[in-house]
Amino acid sequence: RALQISNSQLTGQTWGDKTVNISGITDVTQAGGGVTSTTGGFTGESGYLLRPNGSYYTSSEYAQIKEGYKNWQNYPNTALADTAGWKNTKALITEQGSDYQGGATTTFRNDDSVNQGYTDWFIPAEGQLAYIYLNMTAINTLLAKCSNPAGATLMQNFYWSSSEHSASQGRTVGFYEGYVTYTNKKTKRYVRFLRDLN
Repeated sequence: RALQISNSQLTGQTWGDKTVNISGITDVTQAGGGVTSTTGGFTGESGYLLRPNGSYYTSSEYAQIKEGYKNWQNYPNTALADTAGWKNTKALITEQGSDYQGGATTTFRNDDSVNQGYTDWFIPAEGQLAYIYLNMTAINTLLAKCSNPAGATLMQNFYWSSSEHSASQGRTVGFYEGYVTYTNKKTKRYVRFLRDLN
């Protein structure tokens, strides 16, 4: 599918302030194929993607998510198989009575200086966010060429996905080491928006 990534982002956002399982979002509790050990604190819920420089952040075989993006859907209940960002975002809006991130998505959609005139932006699901991370070098090269508004390159920080882990935790991807994991929903993280072009 063709996706458009916004050339701006939000910082210091929380996933949501309600400690509930959001109806309409399937909880995903596995990072992806390849993370199977219960040793060293890795139970399959977290793991590392290959970094843009071609190496893994960790030397632990059990912590490395080795399967390619096209194979993630073969693993049931995996965060990386979740690509339903638009569906997830709509479910968050319905549950919270306002838009995602305490109104951040509404603010972004209504701000003509950053939304490029579109109102159908959504927060990527974790599989979509991981795919962005895996292509970060090429994406940042293009974002650096944007103007009006200037493109904000992807930062080496944690980004929220719209995927849920549990009632109190949402899924994130670390853009420094490729860490796919989950975090308390009240933690502040970066947010990057997508649009579906199909």
